[in-house]
Amino acid sequence: NYWWGDYSPIQQSQIGEKVDINGTKFILQDWKYNPNKKSMRIKMFIDPNATDTYTNLYKVSFVMRDLEKEDYENTQIHSKILYQDDRYLVVEVSDLPENFQKMVVYVDDANEENNEVALQTFSISKSDDNEKMGGFSGDYRKLKKVKNWTSETTFAYKKEGLRFQIMFLENNIAKKDMQIKKLEEKKQIIHEKQQDLEASKTHKTPEEQTNITYEIHSLDDTINDNKSSISSKEANIAALEEQIKAMKNQIQSLIEIGK
Repeated sequence: NYWWGDYSPIQQSQIGEKVDINGTKFILQDWKYNPNKKSMRIKMFIDPNATDTYTNLYKVSFVMRDLEKEDYENTQIHSKILYQDDRYLVVEVSDLPENFQKMVVYVDDANEENNEVALQTFSISKSDDNEKMGGFSGDYRKLKKVKNWTSETTFAYKKEGLRFQIMFLENNIAKKDMQIKKLEEKKQIIHEKQQDLEASKTHKTPEEQTNITYEIHSLDDTINDNKSSISSKEANIAALEEQIKAMKNQIQSLIEIGK
């Protein structure tokens, strides 16, 4: 867009990034730009780790900076919600100008079924303020481009949202499995240290042996803490696996309905 190149800082929210909207964690799943249609589609879902069921309606606004405007004035662009359920939100932004620089899609609670909202007056740059206000930032240099939009049904969006949540939960399980593995390794190292300490009692004075025994017992406390952490993570994994199972059953039901 710039003749000599644009060297300003990249300000693009990463896939998987979270923003807090009145206590609800939204996770950015996808952001694509269709130059032919002069439109964008942004997909996000509510953190599946949250146990509450959300019935909120959300309103969306989209502001951007046009490269051709020397004063870098923020411009509001038409946006609408294509799909929304208690966990998944798909937003479309249309009628984009050819030259744009940076943008923010802003989500907020809506008290009524009205997806249009007045322009919000916050910085177009990616910042902590935007994240606090529920904004995901985009940068024209990092947006993924597509040539066509697929026409999605309500069932298709519902299944897509569930699959995104399953991927997120499976990733969480993998992280917890890795944490458990590290805790198990740490427990083994401590156990071996206890054995070495026990063996070192030979030819020690009674006072030294007492001190070694005290150190061995203190390491028992560390091992017990490790065991407790492992049990907690294993229980959490089991709960996540139940969530995934329920979501897969939902997907199968939607497939059956769609037949």
